[in-house]
Amino acid sequence: MANDLAPVDVGFLNTAPSRTTREFRVAAPPAAVFDALARDPAGWGHWFPGFSKNGRYLTPEPHGVGAQREMHLGGLPLLETVIAWDESTRWAFRVDRATMPGVRAMAEDYRIVPDGDGSLVTWTVALDAAAPMKLALGPVAGTMVQRAGRKLERRLQAAGSSD
Repeated sequence: MANDLAPVDVGFLNTAPSRTTREFRVAAPPAAVFDALARDPAGWGHWFPGFSKNGRYLTPEPHGVGAQREMHLGGLPLLETVIAWDESTRWAFRVDRATMPGVRAMAEDYRIVPDGDGSLVTWTVALDAAAPMKLALGPVAGTMVQRAGRKLERRLQAAGSSD
């Protein structure tokens, strides 16, 4: 059963009781990486492990801070709200509703900077959770995001070659 999480703001990304940060490089320009992260919720199912291909925004365009989207991870629905939208450089969201017992608040932050002919993405997950979830979720999510970065790169390279 889904539970409501605390409606945190962007400051939570710096003050959360638990934070995990990883970096990954994508051989694609920051604008393309940003578009895949922020503009294409259904596309997450092609490159982020566990997500379905039926993610969607619930709010009308233009999307930005305050926009809500519905995603499905492992078949379970997530309701998310965008808390940062800085074109081509940063995109962050909080989780408003999820089936994650013991999680009181959660947010993710994606910062994108040019890196040679590609992009360096710094991903942070911030949590307020009971100890068992905190100990499990951070490292598992860190491994998943590394894998997701590699799959995202392949997807963007394939899209670039079909232009």
